[in-house]
Amino acid sequence: MFNLCYILGMWVVWITAAPFLAFFSIVSAKARSFFLLRALPFGGRSAPFSKKGIWIHCASFGEVGAIAPIVEHIRRKDKPFCVSVTTKSGYEEAVRLYSGESIRVLPFENFLPFWIKRQDALIVFDAELWFALFAFAKKRGAKTMLINARIPSRSLRRYSRLRWLYKRIFKNIDFIYAQSDDDRDRLISLGAKNVSTLGNIKLLQTPQTKREFVKSSTLTIVAASTHENEEALILRAWIASGIGGRLLVVPRHVERFKTAWKEISEIAKENALSVAKFSDAGALGDAQVTLIDALGLLIDLYAIADIVALGGAFTPKGGHNPIEPARFGCKIITGEHIFHQKALFAEVSGALFSSSERLKDSFRQALSAPKPKIKGAVDREAFESALNHVCQL
Repeated sequence: MFNLCYILGMWVVWITAAPFLAFFSIVSAKARSFFLLRALPFGGRSAPFSKKGIWIHCASFGEVGAIAPIVEHIRRKDKPFCVSVTTKSGYEEAVRLYSGESIRVLPFENFLPFWIKRQDALIVFDAELWFALFAFAKKRGAKTMLINARIPSRSLRRYSRLRWLYKRIFKNIDFIYAQSDDDRDRLISLGAKNVSTLGNIKLLQTPQTKREFVKSSTLTIVAASTHENEEALILRAWIASGIGGRLLVVPRHVERFKTAWKEISEIAKENALSVAKFSDAGALGDAQVTLIDALGLLIDLYAIADIVALGGAFTPKGGHNPIEPARFGCKIITGEHIFHQKALFAEVSGALFSSSERLKDSFRQALSAPKPKIKGAVDREAFESALNHVCQL
């Protein structure tokens, strides 16, 4: 009865929200791709999976790369698998990384009772806690797993208001593997059962470069995965620091490339700095400031970077993954708003945390700071055992 009431409620929400989503899809390219891909769930990139196997679900671009250790393990066992995502960029990255496999965009929840077909197992990555996803996968015979599970401390109060719903969600999850003991305790407080701490799966990743850039003798700073207002903040602080070198600016989202270009080009010209867009030449030139207006190059840039100013934490977005630049020995500077990435930063020693006001001093400090080190790692044997158990590999 609850399943029926929930889905009916989701249809009410859908019917109410659809006109607004349709309107925003007209005026926003991002909203349009999101709306159309998830609202047309029976054709093309959103068609139901046609083959039975192991279904892996993750959210977006960053998580698609993070599931690589799971995919590698399943491939070694020669088991069929499929991957679902919720964003256009995630879909494109999944197609690139896992070519030849079934890749789909997951529809909105109200469609899932009709969309989900029988699978052997469902593995959901990170914090994708959707009731219909687990309930109907399990109803059709899949073993269900939530892996790399996390509940940020600052979000616990918000989650707690819907504890009644999360208890229902957790009833449909057979195995839960948390990123940390703190995450495990928060999950249990919300009603989760069968929870154990495995660690952060992102620590298992070995970053692979796709394009080889030449490492310059000039000091190279990468402003990585920046959000609104962070490009200008980092650029001004770098200029004020006087450390010199070149700055490569990599916005987090494609739709912000134009805005970021306008801001950094104006600031660069005000300070008599040469500025360029990567897309104009398709290569890194000699400009002092370069906007990297292309996806999928961040790992390649870490390979040639000396200092990484990691975005998403100078404004309250929650931060981004420090493991990747740390593996390349880059000095890491980030902001104080790392609430989504505390577990990962706990595994990295030597990262510099800076307020916006102190950022220019942090750039100077980074010159003589030791390279960061990764302190811990997930027990690969325990990780593989967990996958074998749920997938019966």
